[in-house]
Amino acid sequence: MLKIFPECCGKARFILNGYPDTSATLCYGDLVNYLCDRGYKSSNSTPIVCSSHYEWKYIPLPKCEPDGHCNISDVPVPENGFASCSGSELDKVCYIRCDKGYTYMSDRTVFECGAPTRWGWKVSDKSGKYMRADVGRCEATGDTLANIVMGIIGPKITMASLKSDEKLKQEIISEMKRELKKMNVCTDPCEIKDIQVKRVHGSYLRRAISQSKLFRMIINLYAAVPRGSLITQQSATLALSKNLKHLRTQAAAIKSAIESQTISLQIDGVTVPVKVTCPEGTYHDVDEEKCAACPFGQYQDEAGQLTCKQCPNDTTTDRIGVNNVSKCRNFVCDCLPGYEANVNGTCTDVNECLEDVCPDNARCVNKEGSFRCECLTGFQGGTCFDIDECKRPDACPSAGMQCINTVGSYNCTCKGGLFGDNCDEDCPDKFILIGNTCQHISEGQGNFSEATHACSAIYPDARLVDIKDKLAFKTLTNFLLKDRSYWIGLNDISKEGDFVYSDGSNMGTYNEWGTGNTLPASNDPNKNCVIMDGPSAFIWRVVDCSSKRYIICELQRV
Repeated sequence: MLKIFPECCGKARFILNGYPDTSATLCYGDLVNYLCDRGYKSSNSTPIVCSSHYEWKYIPLPKCEPDGHCNISDVPVPENGFASCSGSELDKVCYIRCDKGYTYMSDRTVFECGAPTRWGWKVSDKSGKYMRADVGRCEATGDTLANIVMGIIGPKITMASLKSDEKLKQEIISEMKRELKKMNVCTDPCEIKDIQVKRVHGSYLRRAISQSKLFRMIINLYAAVPRGSLITQQSATLALSKNLKHLRTQAAAIKSAIESQTISLQIDGVTVPVKVTCPEGTYHDVDEEKCAACPFGQYQDEAGQLTCKQCPNDTTTDRIGVNNVSKCRNFVCDCLPGYEANVNGTCTDVNECLEDVCPDNARCVNKEGSFRCECLTGFQGGTCFDIDECKRPDACPSAGMQCINTVGSYNCTCKGGLFGDNCDEDCPDKFILIGNTCQHISEGQGNFSEATHACSAIYPDARLVDIKDKLAFKTLTNFLLKDRSYWIGLNDISKEGDFVYSDGSNMGTYNEWGTGNTLPASNDPNKNCVIMDGPSAFIWRVVDCSSKRYIICELQRV
């Protein structure tokens, strides 16, 4: 049986937004499939076959392309609300907002769409995983036949304590309820729906003392529509209007107390004042957890608010952070570079990455009002030219290797005459050094054609051994078994009596026919292939090419 020792191609290369399905070393005949990251599909699903040790250098690998896009019309938008979105069709973020006079009743304010979400609009949990979620409601804060929830946003307290955050939150809630009860606010039909407390981490604590902690509160005051069989639409509206007025009065009283710092809590044995977080001209950005200036065209004349107020029709502001409606005026505005005017007259970011703005071998990253080109791995510079990794002295791990630069990458190959994973072997695996050449002596048999193919399969440049002088003959026969016969490369298949070696050269005067001349003792036209016959002291004999013999493969060391 013919025993073939395979040569290997090495590990498959990685691709952008994808990866091979195996990290193992691949040998001739092995298959590798390329898989794409979530949200991408492969341009070619045909497996790649390892057939050459240069396989990964020249073969075109598949590309992973987006298998979808973000449709802005699919964004979940609440009734009496809208979505403010930015980004490209391949990576979008939308913030849910409510119309003027309505309050958003959910913490699910940010919906994202992209490859990580499989092109669906999802929200991210605390661990960074994406999940589908229903959009919250926009509830009216004005006169309407619905329950009223009025939020007081932004009170904050700062303290130093070794207690856990959860214990401190519970103490804050309990103390705040006690203080509000002492102030006699929110009596029937008004009630304190809940008080939410959240620990805030940020750079604004740098000047605080060691172990200082900042907490923000949201106090929700609640009033319900009257119920009962005798309640009519008109009476319910009147009652609700009255309750709303009462709610606003109490909310104003609480805000006034907070702004004047007359409310203090006893937390962990320490008196801690309650303060308003966001001043006039700003709003509390729940996504960034900070006070943000009101944008152009908006103002805020109240402290501690979640949103800013829109300027009246056909007016805008000449700056951000405006705190009075009187500063909303008629201006002629031009969009800054990187922005364009929309149908509402406001300036929105231009996504330059939708155009071909970056050089080859780079990807475009859209930014607010601008964009950035990032070179792909293996490229650098303003034009993203190929990095010649071979200029680094440590590019290859062994002194026996030579570095070959490729487009976007590089390969380490053995220098001439060296082999092995570290290029520190005189011959490749399965070969031994005999004289000045590497030779492989098989344990299996095959005919002449099988022997020829077996050598090239074991190593691409290997062929049947050619013996051209007496020293090579004697050196080789010392490694052979005398009860076996072996194929050599010599044959007269092309022309009877005209013997040539496996390297294509003609046989010279040297031979081991055992006849004392340049021709074998018998040269049957039906027998065209030459063996070394062990039982006959390894003299050369011409035999039938279809007979089975052992194989000697030769690899010249360059």
